[in-house]
Amino acid sequence: AAYFLALKGFDVTVFEKRRQLGGMLRYGIPAYRLPDADLDRDINVILSIRVKVEYGVTVGKDVSFEDFRGKFDAVYVTIGAHGAKKLGIEGEDAKGVLSAVELLGAVGEAGMRDEERGMRDGVLSLFKDKRVVVVGGGNVAMDATRTSKRLGAKSVTCVYRRRIVDMTALPDEVAGAQAEGCEVMQLMAPVKVAVEGDQAVGLVVKPQIS
Repeated sequence: AAYFLALKGFDVTVFEKRRQLGGMLRYGIPAYRLPDADLDRDINVILSIRVKVEYGVTVGKDVSFEDFRGKFDAVYVTIGAHGAKKLGIEGEDAKGVLSAVELLGAVGEAGMRDEERGMRDGVLSLFKDKRVVVVGGGNVAMDATRTSKRLGAKSVTCVYRRRIVDMTALPDEVAGAQAEGCEVMQLMAPVKVAVEGDQAVGLVVKPQIS
């Protein structure tokens, strides 16, 4: 939006909640699929044509729409879709259960898209030497699976209720996860998260018939 408005001659100011631009491209797609350098190159082209950015600004908290009325002729809301979906099963709110959006967002937020540098904000401790299970069969599930492996997980298992050939993830992503040592468990549907105290300790699954 900023790019095309600027091309039409408008002075554009972007208010960004996070400390870097990129949205889900930065905070949802792992660096091994979309390197920072490539993303930054495209963003810098946009910023070079009459586009200003104010970082770390939460609209509704730091500024209000009323603040905009006297300063701007128009406001365009482009907040994206960063919400996470839940499975609706018992135990999914236990400690140790994360959505893929939370996981990938934490990696991007920490500036650790090159996961080999490690995490600085404690997120790594959730994965280092742990057994991780990921539920799903799409590209986001593969991103979470392969990122967990890169974060030092002892083992990573992706559980999917249909067959591997039915997965919506790109075949190369599935093959890549398996080549990296991740297990893909097909025909298993999640029933509940096993919990001890307030901590998730396992996933109960039910075999499915193809």
